[in-house]
Amino acid sequence: MFIEHLALFLLIFPFATKLYAETWQLETTQIKYQVEHPFHRVIGISTAAKGKILCQKTCEFIIAVKGDSFSSGDSNRDQNVLAAIGARFYPLITLKGEFAGPVEYKILKIEPMLFFHGLEKKLAEQEWKVESLSPEQKKATAQFSIKMTEFQVTPPSLLFFSTE
Repeated sequence: MFIEHLALFLLIFPFATKLYAETWQLETTQIKYQVEHPFHRVIGISTAAKGKILCQKTCEFIIAVKGDSFSSGDSNRDQNVLAAIGARFYPLITLKGEFAGPVEYKILKIEPMLFFHGLEKKLAEQEWKVESLSPEQKKATAQFSIKMTEFQVTPPSLLFFSTE
């Protein structure tokens, strides 16, 4: 039997613009999820995330994306994923957290909170890589994995095989 989990690879490419000394606004994002099945792999992508980083003594961030903004290129599969994650009842997936600023660090250690399928859970510590594109623009990349069952999502199945 296959382990049931959703490999949610959060590849955030926020080309953030500094609004004023302590606030950064996400301009461009790309978030991917990946689900494994014995017969195929599904990758869904969204470029519709919104978010902000506010730095005072520490930096706090929030990133939100609508579940229905992801596309795998197969509308039937996308509808099945939306039904499985309850996107109608829980339309937003939110990631929030804090880190010891400033945003100029090359590696940030973050333990974010993920709000998904109506539940909020603290994720294991992650390393976010930050690149400076200019004094006003940064690019951050992070990746993590969650199990669907941790968020009370019943993994979709095909031909009696559950997704991983």
